[in-house]
Amino acid sequence: MRRARCMHAASKAKKKGCVLQRRAMASGVEAATTPVMEKLLCLFTFNIFLCQNRKIRYWTHPIVSSRLLKGAFVTLIGELRENEYNFLNYFRMSIQSFDELLCKLETTIKGKDTNIRMCIRPLEIYLGSSRTFADLNYQYRMGKTTLALVINKVCKAVWKVLRKECVPPLTKERWLENSRVFETLANFPNCLGALNGKHIRIITPQFGGSQSFNYKMINSVVLFLIADANDLFNYFEVGSYGKESDNRIFKNSKQYKLVESGQANIPNARPLLGTTESTMPFTFIGDEAFSLSNSVFRPHTGTFISHNKRVLNYRLCRARRYVECAFGILTNNGV
Repeated sequence: MRRARCMHAASKAKKKGCVLQRRAMASGVEAATTPVMEKLLCLFTFNIFLCQNRKIRYWTHPIVSSRLLKGAFVTLIGELRENEYNFLNYFRMSIQSFDELLCKLETTIKGKDTNIRMCIRPLEIYLGSSRTFADLNYQYRMGKTTLALVINKVCKAVWKVLRKECVPPLTKERWLENSRVFETLANFPNCLGALNGKHIRIITPQFGGSQSFNYKMINSVVLFLIADANDLFNYFEVGSYGKESDNRIFKNSKQYKLVESGQANIPNARPLLGTTESTMPFTFIGDEAFSLSNSVFRPHTGTFISHNKRVLNYRLCRARRYVECAFGILTNNGV
């Protein structure tokens, strides 16, 4: 439709040029200049047509300009803070946790006012409602580009400020504490952590081929995790292609390379409780997707296995369930 209009405008310009050409010849102007005039008039008319049919663009859209009066931060957040349950249901965290997190991130995400417009306040920047961009665009009355910058800025600030507090370095003392908790809660000694991966669904990447296409027939990236018996993340990596197996992701991880090189601060092998002769190394535990090695322990496979192997598989399953619980807690919080 737009192309037809442009062609119609060009034909009208051409007719107008022919009229001007005849007038120029009647007035004694050289005919050699008329083709140039015709092209110029055609381009000029075409440019006017495009300008007239161009969509109206705003410096600030009327919906966005009324953010300080009608935005969800002004109309909704104040009422949510009056009810602890509603606030928790909307933001997936308590008021105390929200205020504590905001206090830690405020200096990092705070912007500066300019002569053109005011910056978005830190309390308004933190959007933890796990809504879609289209929903937040109209609810908080912010542009989609602004929302993308805000969310990217907040995520970087969370990683920068809370990294050392929430994911401290893995020292020898911490490995020993993990082993003690696993032995107490799951009756599995010398266990450093449980391994597993989770597929995070993504939009099909452009020109991505089948790199992120997995066995579930969806496109995804993998969140690989090492969890302790308290359902806490000890180590994680995200971004591996969905087609890759958990075992391959683990062997390509930085933690595995540190373990193989002896730089992971893992304690030396020690005898099991009640024994003094043989020693058992500290290992990670995983499911059948992982290969058996000196650093990874997996369950015995097969249908007809001995009673002792069945007991061992049961104990290992009890210890491995903590990483599944960690993923469940993460998913329940909106991921």
